[in-house]
Amino acid sequence: RKINLPSCNFRSNERYSFQCVSATYYHNERDCILNLQTRNSFPEQFKQQNDVSYLGMICSVEDSKQRLVNIDLIDGCRQTVDISTSATITPKHAYLIIAVYTDSCFVEMPNHVLHGTAFAAETNISVDACKCYCMGAERRYGIECRSIEYYFDSRTCLLNNLSR
Repeated sequence: RKINLPSCNFRSNERYSFQCVSATYYHNERDCILNLQTRNSFPEQFKQQNDVSYLGMICSVEDSKQRLVNIDLIDGCRQTVDISTSATITPKHAYLIIAVYTDSCFVEMPNHVLHGTAFAAETNISVDACKCYCMGAERRYGIECRSIEYYFDSRTCLLNNLSR
């Protein structure tokens, strides 16, 4: 069931007791998965896949929280952005996503997915909100988030407990 961001934040606020360290966002499904590991933890599970984005932290959880999370806001994030950065690569509607969301805390690996490490999914959120959920995952879910996967078409974020 797809929900809006304020509803998602309300539902997940105390839902899990872990901190994610990455996230996976499925563009078509608009699903967000919080991960306990990063792409470095299980490199053999890190695969290229269209219409999905993996976001992993490259700075400490505390640094990331200071940069991205504002608990006074409804969605907990300092900013959210509309995302539409895909370019068609085949007539079968597969998309190649351009890396535009790398920042001082997250390195974006477009068109890659980290299988089997997601511990949570958030739907109908921006990529920045996905990062924010990862930063606040320990408080919300009780598990550290090490990376995210973001699906731009579906605005879905997967939070992972591993990174590549």
